[in-house]
Amino acid sequence: KFRGISSDSTGNTAGARQLLMEKYPWLIELPDTCHRLNLLAKDICKIPHFDSVSLLSCHLSSTVRTMEADKV
Repeated sequence: KFRGISSDSTGNTAGARQLLMEKYPWLIELPDTCHRLNLLAKDICKIPHFDSVSLLSCHLSSTVRTMEADKV
């Protein structure tokens, strides 16, 4: 068995995570993977080579939001 904790790195959650790690030293501290992947995707989209992918992604996202709004 193992136990872990994951959260973002804002001040209040980082402080809470630190307190938990002190109280339960056997916890495994895990990074906020979703947030880090999001930051990575944003950085990749800033590379000029991926401009067309970024444009397509924005168009697709806009289309999905419109389709969801039409359902309501």
